[in-house]
Amino acid sequence: MSEADCKCYAGAYKSSSEADKRAISLVSWRAQFSTLADQDNFPGINTAVFNSTGGPGGIRAMIFDTGLSQYMDAGTNRLNVQSNGGFTAVCVAKFFGVNEYESVVSFGNGPDNWNIMLQRAWNTNTFQFDIRDSRSRCTVHSPSNSLAVDT
Repeated sequence: MSEADCKCYAGAYKSSSEADKRAISLVSWRAQFSTLADQDNFPGINTAVFNSTGGPGGIRAMIFDTGLSQYMDAGTNRLNVQSNGGFTAVCVAKFFGVNEYESVVSFGNGPDNWNIMLQRAWNTNTFQFDIRDSRSRCTVHSPSNSLAVDT
C-alpha cells in the first residue's frame, strides 16, 4: 500500500448504499460533518474555519485556532462498532505551536466520560491515545518527538 492509497480528502466518501447512511465525513467546501445520505440536514456545531487552499498541497483544510478553542462537532451518533464491522477515523493534522493537550480526535461526551481520544500528551511532542469510560482508562503514548510541529 502506498501513501496515496491512504489519502482521504474533505468531502470524500466510500459509497456503498447502507454505508452512505453511516459514514461521517467532511462535506465538500463547508465546515460541516455529515453522512452522504443527509448532508443538507445534519446537526452539528462548528467553530473552525474552512480554507479552500489550506491543506496539504493546497487541497482544502479545516483551520483551528487553539487560542479560540475552535472545534467541530458531528452531533450525537451511534457507532455500532461491532455490528458495523469496525471503526476507522482518518485525519491529517499540522500543529503550529505547542499547547497543552491539543485534541486531534475526540469521541465522547465530556471530560469525565471521554470515550476515544487522540491528543498531544500535555505540552510534549508525543501523541497520547486514550480509550476510557467513567471507570477505567487505557492510554498509549507514541515515541518521543513523533509529533512534529509545523510539519
